[in-house]
Amino acid sequence: MKNHRLKQIRVFISLAVTILLTAALLEGASRLLSAVGGWLASVQFVPSAVALVSGGVLSLACIVILLLTLLLGRVYCSFLCPLGTLQDVVIWLRAIVDKKKPKAQYTKPATLVRIGFLLLTLIGIVSGWASIVLALLDPYSNFGRIVSVLIRPLFRFAGGTVLDWIRPSDAYSPTETAHWASPGALVVPVIVLGLVATMAALRGRYYCNTVCPVGTLLGLISSRSVFRLQIDHNCRKCAKCARVCKSQCIDWRAGTLDHSRCVACFNCVDVCDGNFIGYRKRWTWLKSEIKPALVEIKTEARSAPDYRRRALLGKSLLVLVGGLAAEKLWASTEQNAVADEQAARDAGMDDNRQKRRAIRPPGFVSAVRFSDHCTACQLCVSACPSHVLQPSSLEFGVANLLKPQMNFNDSYCSYDCNRCGEVCPSGAIQALSQPEKKRTRVGLAKVNQSHCLVNTRQAACTICIRRCPTKAIETIPFGNNLHMPKVNVLLCIGCGRCEYECPAEPERAIKVTGLLRETQVPVNALGTSHL
Repeated sequence: MKNHRLKQIRVFISLAVTILLTAALLEGASRLLSAVGGWLASVQFVPSAVALVSGGVLSLACIVILLLTLLLGRVYCSFLCPLGTLQDVVIWLRAIVDKKKPKAQYTKPATLVRIGFLLLTLIGIVSGWASIVLALLDPYSNFGRIVSVLIRPLFRFAGGTVLDWIRPSDAYSPTETAHWASPGALVVPVIVLGLVATMAALRGRYYCNTVCPVGTLLGLISSRSVFRLQIDHNCRKCAKCARVCKSQCIDWRAGTLDHSRCVACFNCVDVCDGNFIGYRKRWTWLKSEIKPALVEIKTEARSAPDYRRRALLGKSLLVLVGGLAAEKLWASTEQNAVADEQAARDAGMDDNRQKRRAIRPPGFVSAVRFSDHCTACQLCVSACPSHVLQPSSLEFGVANLLKPQMNFNDSYCSYDCNRCGEVCPSGAIQALSQPEKKRTRVGLAKVNQSHCLVNTRQAACTICIRRCPTKAIETIPFGNNLHMPKVNVLLCIGCGRCEYECPAEPERAIKVTGLLRETQVPVNALGTSHL
């Protein structure tokens, strides 16, 4: 294979991955698109690493990425990372707008900043803040929120507008609805998009080599990769490679390349007329570097700082903290920090004694596990056909910002749908079969008699009774030949259809309270007709 084809292959694969992921995030209701998007999300580094601790099917993808990095460098950053491709698009657009010839610029690595963000991520995991740290710094999840939270509502609004134009005036068909997230959920993707776009326009892949912890981790491994891009000693010093380098990591005067920052975009290979840049085998990571370091220390380093030893100590610290972080994640999957809630007791609690809890999607298992595993990528939000899943703001607390929650004001969880668990790449939402999903209780409904139409209007309202898919709502005698709805806590699964359908105003008479740990409704309680 000629070196000049490397860039073409990279561009094709990166665009294909990004376009398919974007399509899944924009129109996840399509089962085919959501399946493809779920698979591509599962091979992203952070979701696959999180899934590794819970035994996910594709959890070995992160191991494969590490091995590929050890072999060929940071190919993940240019081939598979959609946020990297987004930066490439910004760089390309900037080049179109700015017709000036780019400078052959080499910048020194921001080592302290890079290691600082990586240590922040690892320490956050160890200290129990993995949910917010991973959600804010994972490149794939940031891309997912940019597309799902910011672009998707505009896409759906535009689609609905076009349908209104081409649809006959007397035809009835529901218009596409733009489901905007709450203002609190919009802040993070807006800031991240602005930061990434600005950095890309001014400094290329600077975000990848300063802020992104995945880029820093892979960069440490890439600096000892088996095959590396090398500049031949016969190079004519034309500086073309340095002008197109997205990472500004080529020192063309010295004929060197910083492999820890090189994202394997192959732009330099593509513009080199004499094929002076290409992959060459370098097994330096297998050679002993301890003996040369000791010789250097004995001969000339007594009065000078030992940068080699400091680098070794720094990497050792990273390994130690990384090990503790992995242990923390593993322990969090095994612990049962939240006791099982008794359905009958919860349903009997007075509303003013119990603060209403946000409702997590079926398959979350427990609040602690869901918090530790969810990276808030919003793929489940896009894939939800009924649009009941929405990104949270502070409903779960600051540490769980942007995690998906069920909003019964605009929709409800379909009784026959299990899509969110099928597409979740990190295992935060377990994949449930339809029979399992129908028996999974994530919340409990409770009737507020003071708001019910049976009480306020003396009307025989039975909407919640007729709509309940598990027949969990019964009636008790009330007033003059009327019947008040009452929830059978043994049958309620918290799907929210009763709350959504309730016609009481200004406040609905029946509301669902989320559980901290999901439970299972016995099969014999529902009966075979519901399964």
